[in-house]
Amino acid sequence: MITIGSSQVDDRVIAVTTLTLFSVARKALNELKRGDIKKMLIEGENEYVILASINNQGFLVAITRSKNVNLGLILMSMSRAVEELTKILTAK
Repeated sequence: MITIGSSQVDDRVIAVTTLTLFSVARKALNELKRGDIKKMLIEGENEYVILASINNQGFLVAITRSKNVNLGLILMSMSRAVEELTKILTAK
């Protein structure tokens, strides 16, 4: 379980939903011949959900607590985290 604010969210539901979103986006980008998906930003009423692909081996998910955040900083931090996680996942 993941705690977001005062709500409990099942991490398995987040994982399956993330995979579904990425699959649909990948298919759309493939049809448009725009390459593979790197990041996805979902703007909710009160917060953002940001999804980042980790070298097509996994996903990093960030959920903000409000919309009063520095998205540039979050995206930059996620890019750095994805780089590090890619190194870990591809290490032999």
